[in-house]
Parts: sequence; structure tokens; C-alpha cells
Amino acid sequence: MAAELGTIGAPEATSATSSAPPAPRPAGQVADLELRRVVVTYNRVAVAIQEVSLRVPAGRVVAVLGANGAGKTTTLRAVSGFLPGDGAAVTGGTVLYGHADLTGRKPHVVARRGVVLIPERHKVFATLSVEDNLRCVPVPKDRGDHAATLALIDELFPVLSKRRRQLAGYLSGGERQMLAIAKALLLEPNVLLADELSLGIAPALLTRILEAVRQINAQRGASVLLVEQNAAAALEIADHVYVLETGRVVLDGTPAELTEHADVQNFYLGTSDGSGERSYADVKQYRKARRWAR
Repeated sequence: MAAELGTIGAPEATSATSSAPPAPRPAGQVADLELRRVVVTYNRVAVAIQEVSLRVPAGRVVAVLGANGAGKTTTLRAVSGFLPGDGAAVTGGTVLYGHADLTGRKPHVVARRGVVLIPERHKVFATLSVEDNLRCVPVPKDRGDHAATLALIDELFPVLSKRRRQLAGYLSGGERQMLAIAKALLLEPNVLLADELSLGIAPALLTRILEAVRQINAQRGASVLLVEQNAAAALEIADHVYVLETGRVVLDGTPAELTEHADVQNFYLGTSDGSGERSYADVKQYRKARRWAR
């Protein structure tokens, strides 16, 4: 696909057709992303997240776990600027990328800083081909190596090259997710924001997608903030993990630490001390009495 798409926003890229992985970004180009006691409310009345603090060190993968309604997606959207238009707003705290204050900024301002939200897969342009979906991305001219990014997309998602003339609406859910990631990559992110990559994806495709995220992190040096319900998937690729409940951080640690934590084992991983399978009633009761609740 690199040869076909080499002219997207960067005419000089057409001569580069090598499939070699791009070199890592120069040290210092990617900064820490930090949320300091961020509060999001709806119409300044209903609190969605309560003083959430977390940090994504430069070049690391950080995951946020939580059940439906825990505030994971709201946290991600507070960073990206894509809070819904029904009165949702950051009403407290600060979002920082390096020394840049992103609190309450519009999505295009956040993206220009290199903090890029992977679009939801159902928001790819269904009536456009895969190739045209990628061509319509506004490629930044002041950041990254466009030809190398196209080569990386080819390497990560060869199925997109094979189906470049196919309408995106005919792709599988997993393939649309790959296309969404590819579109985000063309924006040359310093930080990738990923919301529920596992949702509705077959296990085999999910493995490939998570491997691609890790490869983007390793080869491009891009940090990743990953929001997930699938705890096992998130723990597999993350360097650090935060757990959200009812809009606040209740636990954080390394994947190894959280894998050994009794609450995470029981509620998120579905494992215990070997006493047998847990029924829905058991889990429901456990949720009411979990030890981290305050």
C-alpha cells in the first residue's frame, strides 16, 4: 500500500518504497502524558469521573481497566477533547502533555500536539475504499516520516493492502479496527489513545491487533493509553495498569502486581484460589463487598 498511498499529503514520499521498519523516534520527542485530579461533569451536576490522576511515561503502554460505567472512556475523552456534546466538560484538574496544558482543548488542538485518539471502527467511511479512507487523513507535514509510516502500516496490516480497493463497509469488525489504527498512525502520533480495542473482536484478530499496538510502541516510540474491559488482554501488553471504579482510581500497579491482587483475580480475571468456578451471584455479591471500595 505504500506505493499506492505514497502521495498522501507528502509528495516527496513517493520515492520511498522500502518495507523496512522505521527507526525509533529521537529521544525526547515524546513527553509524559499526565492527568492531575481531573473531574468531568455533565451539565456541572452529574459527576462522571472524580479527581482521576494517572501518568503515561514517555514511550510506555498504560492500561485503564474497569467495568461498564466506571469512567474509562470519559477519562480518555477528557484527554482527547472528544467529550460528548450533552454538557460534558472538564470542570476540575489538569491534563498535561509535557509542558503543554491540554485541559479542555479542542480535539484538533490535542491532535496537533501528537496526542491522537484511534477512531471507533464503526466511524471509518463505509462507502469509501480502504485506500480512500487512508488518503483522506490530514497528514501532518511537521512531524514524522510519512513514507516510513506507510511501510509500517503495510507491515502491521497486510490485509489492508490486499483489500485497498474494497469498500470499508465490507470489512470485518477486526479489519475495520485495523483500518482505524492505520488512520490514527497517519497522524504521526506521539501518544495513541485506544478505547476498547477488544470489543466485538474475534480472539485471533484481537491477538494480532494487540501485537500491532505493541509493535507501534516499540518501533515508533509512541506512548499508548489503552482503555479496556478485557483485563487479560490489557495486562498482557501494558507496562502499568490503573483500575477505575465509579469514576475514580481505586488501584494501580504493574501487570505482575495486579495479576497477583486478589480483587483483580476475582472480579476482572475470573480466577480465585482454586475453590472452583464462580457463579454470577457470587461475582455480583463480591462486587458489592470488594476490598478496595471506600
